[in-house]
Amino acid sequence: MRVTGQEVIAYVAEFYDLSVGDLKGTSRARRLARPRQIACYVMRCVCPHLSFPAIGRLLGGRDHTTVLHAVSKVSELMADAHGFESDVADILAHFYRPTSADLYLRARIIDAERHLEALKAQAAGSPALFEAAA
Repeated sequence: MRVTGQEVIAYVAEFYDLSVGDLKGTSRARRLARPRQIACYVMRCVCPHLSFPAIGRLLGGRDHTTVLHAVSKVSELMADAHGFESDVADILAHFYRPTSADLYLRARIIDAERHLEALKAQAAGSPALFEAAA
């Protein structure tokens, strides 16, 4: 299932106890601008189908260079500011929850890996298995 930009905006607004209108608005107050920048960053991560101009349109008609700056700024802050990275990680985690199909496939992979290890252990005890195959 593809994540939409509107879903990201709604979740970021909820996460920071803001309205969607606040994120799409024109205010440059830090309490609004920072979550708006985070929304840009998250959309670039979880909505690869959205271009910079498309993200800008979703966030109140902002220019693509504003979105580019926001993504760059959030990346920079994640490396420098303590606590900032955990907020972004929590928001990203909301959109990266595995589906039941993902969990089923992961379980099958684990089973196959265990089976392979058992075969390797069995073969290590009996080198004749490899000689016969050669």
